[in-house]
Amino acid sequence: MKRILWGILISTTLSLLQAQPITHPLKGVNQTTETRIALTQITLIPEPGKKIPNATLLIQNGKILNAGTNLPIPKDFVVHPMPNAWVYPGLIELWAPQPAPASPENLGCWNPAVHPQTALPWDPSDKTMSETAKKYRNEGFTTLLVAPNDGIFRGKASLVHTGSQHAVLEMLKPNSASILTFEKGKSPEEYPSSLMGALALIRQTFSDADWYGKHPNPPEYNPCLKTLHEDRSAKIPFLFQASNINDVARIKILGDELNLPFIIRGSGREYERTSSGEIQNTKLILPLHFPLPPETGSLEKEKSASLFVLRHWAWAPSNPYEVEKAGLSFAFTTDGLKNISQFRSMIRKALDRGLSEEKALAALTTQPAAWLGMEGKIGTLNPGAFADLAIFNGDLFDPESHLLETWIQGKAYPVSDPGLVQAKEGVYTFRSANLTTDSFLIKKQGKSLKGEFKLSGPKNLPVKIEYQAGLWELSFTPDSTSGMRLLSGTFSGDTLRGFQGNQPWTAIRSGNLETPSKEVKKDTISLPPLPYPNRAWGTYETPQENTYLIRNVQIWTNVEDSVFTARLGLNPDLTGGILTGGDVLISNGKIQKAGKNLSAPGAIEVDGSGMHLTPGIIDEHSHIAIERGVNEGTQAITAEVRIGDAVRAEDLNIFRQLSGGVTTSQLLHGSANPIGGQSAIIKLRWGMPAASLIMKEAPGFIKFALGENVKQSNWGDSHTTRFPQSRPGVEQVIEDGFQRALAYDKLKATGGTAFRKDLELETLSEILKNKRYITCHSYVQSEITMLMRLAEKYNFRINTFTHVLEGYKIADKLKAHGASASSFSDWWAYKYEVIDAIPYNGALLTRAGVNTGFNSDDAEMGRRLNQEAAKAIKYGGLTEAEALKLVTLNPAKMLKIDQYVGSIEPGKQADVVLWSDHPLSIYAVAQKTWIDGKLFYDVADLQERHQKITQEKNWLLQRAIEAGRNGTAEQTEDIHDNRYHCDTLEQDAHEDAH
Repeated sequence: MKRILWGILISTTLSLLQAQPITHPLKGVNQTTETRIALTQITLIPEPGKKIPNATLLIQNGKILNAGTNLPIPKDFVVHPMPNAWVYPGLIELWAPQPAPASPENLGCWNPAVHPQTALPWDPSDKTMSETAKKYRNEGFTTLLVAPNDGIFRGKASLVHTGSQHAVLEMLKPNSASILTFEKGKSPEEYPSSLMGALALIRQTFSDADWYGKHPNPPEYNPCLKTLHEDRSAKIPFLFQASNINDVARIKILGDELNLPFIIRGSGREYERTSSGEIQNTKLILPLHFPLPPETGSLEKEKSASLFVLRHWAWAPSNPYEVEKAGLSFAFTTDGLKNISQFRSMIRKALDRGLSEEKALAALTTQPAAWLGMEGKIGTLNPGAFADLAIFNGDLFDPESHLLETWIQGKAYPVSDPGLVQAKEGVYTFRSANLTTDSFLIKKQGKSLKGEFKLSGPKNLPVKIEYQAGLWELSFTPDSTSGMRLLSGTFSGDTLRGFQGNQPWTAIRSGNLETPSKEVKKDTISLPPLPYPNRAWGTYETPQENTYLIRNVQIWTNVEDSVFTARLGLNPDLTGGILTGGDVLISNGKIQKAGKNLSAPGAIEVDGSGMHLTPGIIDEHSHIAIERGVNEGTQAITAEVRIGDAVRAEDLNIFRQLSGGVTTSQLLHGSANPIGGQSAIIKLRWGMPAASLIMKEAPGFIKFALGENVKQSNWGDSHTTRFPQSRPGVEQVIEDGFQRALAYDKLKATGGTAFRKDLELETLSEILKNKRYITCHSYVQSEITMLMRLAEKYNFRINTFTHVLEGYKIADKLKAHGASASSFSDWWAYKYEVIDAIPYNGALLTRAGVNTGFNSDDAEMGRRLNQEAAKAIKYGGLTEAEALKLVTLNPAKMLKIDQYVGSIEPGKQADVVLWSDHPLSIYAVAQKTWIDGKLFYDVADLQERHQKITQEKNWLLQRAIEAGRNGTAEQTEDIHDNRYHCDTLEQDAHEDAH
């Protein structure tokens, strides 16, 4: 043992001598001795999947010279026999965020959250950096990717060694990666204030960088754009931090759009999406912070335990295995752990759940090395690689093994005393000059040992065992007539040996203890199926397209009698577009036939006796299913932002609104600015990914706004600086936007380097060309008239005025302009500008010939739009057929999708709802809701679903109670749904929904 320790000391000295940076002046006498080391008798793991017993590793000048068995050792190599050592490549941490340096006043980009040129210095002499390096080094990490942790474009990540030599030696690769997130951090600039704003800023910045790099003579010097263009040209990796599992999917979509394969720092919830296809072909950095079980111990705590929290506690350790099973590339990060020393126990949990050891080791070595373009240099122990070693006294993944040393560039950093950690429990045969026994027991007791001789007499002989100065000291008193005996020795494999005076003694391990130490319980669990989305009412199977024949039902066709009759070629009992006792055939996602006495062999028949079938309800103005902000209200015009970037498919309001017969919703930007963001028209396909909710046939829309919200009337004294602050100012902002768009189009037509793509003006140009349509938040007749006149001036039309509560005053103008009106049924008096609102507005507009609909603008109202439509019968005397159209066909026309949905007629998409009663009745309950011919909601399934949820929760709760609070990881946070309205400014507006 002393020989090994002295050998390590010599190698360390030689390494330090060789480590003098060649650009530094010589201090003292020149030392030319090279570092030449041979580690012999080791178990070598040169790379994942390879194990070489009794191997030799040759190290020269901080690099691997050769590795294998039966290698000839050159004469000038210092030999270290290490028969009990398992030698692994040094581990690599791919996500080690560090505090960002103080930003200079002028970073070059207009937005302080964009600073891709920021780089972290790395100097092992700095106390904070030295402590960081040591923290990782003491766990076997030899290499870190350190990066600034503030901003959206956070800056450059540097690949550094965790040694304590000079900064020049420890800095492996200064510009290894560029870091991005959606969180703007400490930037004083208000923009962006939302997730969709962050995405727009990222798109625009990448576009600007491309323009800047190709411009022969840029009009400004911009170090941000210059750096970003150079990084893309050099193809350095871009690492993107995801805040949650939804971000992983949207980052992948963004990467595909930009042709930039991001490496994504994941959320730990990838197991939720591995089967959905959303995150296929991604490179993931998986966190290892698995949560504690939720609190139990009382009936109140157990009843309030969230199913979402319970599921994540149960599933999180399986995340790496699920990612491996899906064929995805992944690395690990310790970021998020309270203590980095937990990472091996977390990996052990993942291995117990099915993760392969080969992939686990690759995730800590070869995979991150390959992503950073450092394969062959770090992450392996093959010839030519840095001599970065993690030396254990056993298998890395064995919880009983200890890290002995971490070597960096051939320099050894001791971590654990080998003599201390090599001690083994067991039964030993003891031989000395004065005592011989086959039953010497050694037990571990915390970090110390306890010994006992089992003798033939009635009592056993206790032995005190202590570790002092590299030696184990054994003290015992054989009998009352003898004095204390003191032995000292060292462990080598299964043998403890030493001397008592000049007499040798040995203790050779012969077997396990009769009562073995408590076996480490494997973290195994047979998990129940996971629904998608991971919510209480998630689906276990994606709805499939089938052929349905709905029989003997009252069909609300929304089609004029003569048109319907002509298309069917028959004369059914049709009054006001309502067919009594009819049948509807659905197949291939569309309505095939509607009439009487239809037949369809093999179809699933649904008895509609006594029930009503209507087209799916369409909500023209909704704010459900949006993540991290409905308003980007930081600028007067934010036409570049897209609600479609922030769609949240797991929002429980989707399922709730399916239960109210809603099949299509327009997700609108809020009303914080005159020109807001682009909307997303979705179908409520519960159980499908966010990208699959988007109705691809729908044209592009955008939200405009007028009135109090836009001029910040009710926002308080802290919002008095953003222009506009008056209604005339709103008009000026909108017109100025169109003037700039016209000038932009002229410049674009000329081509050349002067043209720079502007996403905001691209969108305004689409409006001028009638390629994108406006939905405008509005109340007061004067402003509504103003915007119509302004649109006519630029030769386009406002498609829809939403709310439009003074619309009845100017119904003739709306009709002449060709605008639709999407109103409330009976909301009034909730702020001053709606003081003239009346519940007759919808009926009066309809009578005047304006295409009119009712919208929700509220998650709760969205579940009852059929009842909102019925109010137009009470307030205004519309017919039942006219009232139903307010929430079906008319909003379909507003959204220019009426050729696909909104009525029941052959060829249209099969978005239909089966009601238990008259669809305008408060007693009507949606029994089944089909979208594209797929049954997404069935009231008959609710009891079974609830029973399954209850069983699963009880089962998980029991497992949590059994697990107790023994872990050391973080407890997971619960999930929330956002309740947004037009004027919500926060990113999060939570409503608990477990």
